[in-house]
Amino acid sequence: MALNDDLQACGLAPTGEPPSVTVDLAGFAVGISYVTAEGRVTVEARAAGESPDGDALAAATLAGTGDTRVDARDGVVVARRTLVSPGRTALYDTTFELAKTALSLARPTLSPASEPAPTVEPVVEPAPAPAPAPEPVVEAAPAPEPVVEPEPVAATTAPTPAVAAAGSSFWFFVDQPQPLYSPQNPSDVLAMLQPGTWYEARDTQGDWVYARHPSGAEGWVAAAVVVRQ
Repeated sequence: MALNDDLQACGLAPTGEPPSVTVDLAGFAVGISYVTAEGRVTVEARAAGESPDGDALAAATLAGTGDTRVDARDGVVVARRTLVSPGRTALYDTTFELAKTALSLARPTLSPASEPAPTVEPVVEPAPAPAPAPEPVVEAAPAPEPVVEPEPVAATTAPTPAVAAAGSSFWFFVDQPQPLYSPQNPSDVLAMLQPGTWYEARDTQGDWVYARHPSGAEGWVAAAVVVRQ
């Protein structure tokens, strides 16, 4: 009972009485049996396969530890050793040493049914190439509008303006400073129209244009100095 406990502590699964276990080495099963007598434990490993010659068996026996003995019986290699009051470490080490010895001499071969399946290398799909970066869209700058140079117009003296009448408006500029006269008092200059500025014409009467200054003042300017848009 204590032997079973020791074998279980070694990670082995003993069955029967006397106990036996099966050790798996490189896919091959090796049977191990344990027989106890007067504080001694005889460990015996058995591996089926070829029957080695006597020289190989003798060499394995000489190379073994303690009273190791190796022989062959009807195609089964048997490796045996007796331990005196062994501890768990000695049981574990002896179990696997004898299993390896028996298996190396038996040299079993795998049957086609038990041959391991070939390793299939995973197919690695290449990562897709990144899409090309889009070309930047460059919008053409709008063509500059042509600059219209105003033609010089000779200034005239404004007569007394009349009251502005309703009419369509337009934009104009002057090429020289020109006075903007008051509609109520023709001699009163409300503001000066300057070159380089557009002014809104609200009405025309004869030789006069009723215009609006950016300051909000409205009055008359001579039509002869007005350059229409």
